[in-house]
Amino acid sequence: MRLLSVKYICTFLFAFLFTGLSTFPCAARTLLWSSLEPGIESCESVLPLGSYRGKETSVVSVVMLRLNPTMVDFELLMASEQGEARTLEDWASKHELLAAINASMYLPDGLTSTGYMRRDLHANNSRVVNSFGAFFVAMPDSAVLPRAAVLDRQQDNWKELLPHYKIVIQNFRMLSPEGAPLWNSVDRPFSISAVGEDVNGNILFIHSSRPVAVKDFVKGLLTMPLGIKRLMYVEGGHQAAMLVNTPAQKRVWTGKYSPLLQIGGMALLPNVLGVTRKQ
Repeated sequence: MRLLSVKYICTFLFAFLFTGLSTFPCAARTLLWSSLEPGIESCESVLPLGSYRGKETSVVSVVMLRLNPTMVDFELLMASEQGEARTLEDWASKHELLAAINASMYLPDGLTSTGYMRRDLHANNSRVVNSFGAFFVAMPDSAVLPRAAVLDRQQDNWKELLPHYKIVIQNFRMLSPEGAPLWNSVDRPFSISAVGEDVNGNILFIHSSRPVAVKDFVKGLLTMPLGIKRLMYVEGGHQAAMLVNTPAQKRVWTGKYSPLLQIGGMALLPNVLGVTRKQ
C-alpha cells in the first residue's frame, strides 16, 4: 500500500509541475539563447496556451533567431530575378545562407509578392499596398541609417526612407506603434513565420510549426522578455518555413497543412529573406 501511495504521489507531483511549466507566463522565465555564429543566436520556447473556438489548443512552441545587423548581412532572393522557386534548403545551399525565412506571401502566379518588394533595381512588386503596414528594410546607402529595420507606416517616414535601402519587403504588421496586438479578429490557427525588431535593433526571425491563432501568437510573444517593438507577418500555412545552416546547428522548420495533420512539407518558395556572413 505504501509503494502504491508513493507512486500516486509522484505521478501527481509530475503532473502538477508539467502543467505549471506549460502554462506559466513566459515573461517569468529567462529565455535561453544559444550562440550559433557571431551575430546569430537561437532560442526555442513555449507560448502560453491559447484557444480556438472555445477549446484549448495544444502547447505551441516557437523557434526564434536573434540577428545582430552589425555582425551579419541580409539578402533578398527572388525567383523573379534568380529564375525559379526553390525550397528553403536549396536557396540556402546555392547562396551560402546561414539562416533564412519566408520573405513574404505571394500571389497565385507563384512569383510575385503580395506587397511591395525590391532588391536594388529589381522590383518584384513595385506597388505599395495600402493595407500592409510594415516594411523590412536592409542594405542602406548611408552609415547613418540602421543596417536593417522593420518600419511602421504610421510611425516612420517610410516614403523618405525606402529609397535609401536596397532591400525592401512589405507585409502585414502584427503590432501597433503602441505595441498592441493586431489581427485580434482572426482565430483560425495556422503555422506562422514572422520577422521582427527588438528595442536593441536586433532582427528576429520567428517560426511556429504548430498551427496557432495569430492573436495568440502575438500575445504570447509579448509575454516573453524579447523586447519586441515591431513585428511583421511574412507567411502562414504549410509554406511557412525557417532555416539555420551553421556549423553549430543545421535545421529546417516547416509549416503544417492543418492543425489535424502533423506532417508538413518543403514547399517551393519564390521569395526568401536570408542571412549571410558580414562582407
